[in-house]
Amino acid sequence: TAAGLLILDESPAGTDPVATGETAQSPDGTASATADLATVFANTTTTSTAGDTVTTFGTDGEGSVAYALTLSQTSSQSGDILSGIYALDNSDTSSTDGDGIGQGDQLILVDGSTLSGGTAGVIYGVLSGETDAANSYFTISNSGSSVTFSQQQNVWHDDTSLFDEGGPNADSARLIVTNGSLGLKQTVTDADGDSASSTADLSGSADSSIGSVFSIQDDGPASSTSSSAASVLSTAAGLLILDESPAGTDP
Repeated sequence: TAAGLLILDESPAGTDPVATGETAQSPDGTASATADLATVFANTTTTSTAGDTVTTFGTDGEGSVAYALTLSQTSSQSGDILSGIYALDNSDTSSTDGDGIGQGDQLILVDGSTLSGGTAGVIYGVLSGETDAANSYFTISNSGSSVTFSQQQNVWHDDTSLFDEGGPNADSARLIVTNGSLGLKQTVTDADGDSASSTADLSGSADSSIGSVFSIQDDGPASSTSSSAASVLSTAAGLLILDESPAGTDP
C-alpha cells in the first residue's frame, strides 16, 4: 500500500539533472521525506469530510494509539540485518572487480540505542561494525504514524548511463531488508486498558513489481562548453602561442 511513498533524490535541493535522453523523475533533490502511514492499518481510516484519522477502539471506547518502528529477526536469523542498499566507495574505479564502479559494502540496519550518539527507536543505515551514529548513511524515524526517511551520505547506484535512476522499483538504492524485518507497530488501547497491536511490514521486496517503501534516486555530473566555435576561440585566444626564436630570446 505504501510503496513509493518515501523517495529521496541525491541532487542538490530543487534540481534534478538527467543524462542525454533521460526523463527526470519526481522528486527533485531532497534529503528527507515524511509520510503518514496510519491508514496502512485495517482498523484505521481517514474520514472523507474533515480528513481526520479515525481508529476503531471497540465498544469500551477510546483509550490511546501508539506507534513504534520495529527491527526484528526470527529465531532462525542472526547476525547483521541487511538493507539492500550499498555504500558509495569513491576509491572503487574498476568495472572488472566483480561489482559495479563505486560499489561499497552493503549497509546494515541497527537501532540507534546500539550507536554512540544514536537515538533509541530510530533505525540507522550504517556499515557493519560502525559504532557512531554520526557516520550513518540514512535514518528512518517516526513521530506517531508519520515516518521520516532522511539521507546523510550518498549511496551506490548501479546504472552508469542514467543520472536520475532509482525509485521504489529500481535495481539499486532501495530498501530490501533481508535476514530480518523492518516494521511500524501500532498499539491500540481502549478505555479500560485492553490493548491490541499489529505491525505493518516496511521491509520492501526484491520483486520489482512489489517494490520498496524507501528508495533513493541518483545524481549525476555536469559538463558544458561555450556555445559556439567563435566564443571558444575568443576565450582561448593567446593561450597556446609558440615562438621560433632561440629559447629566452625574441629578436
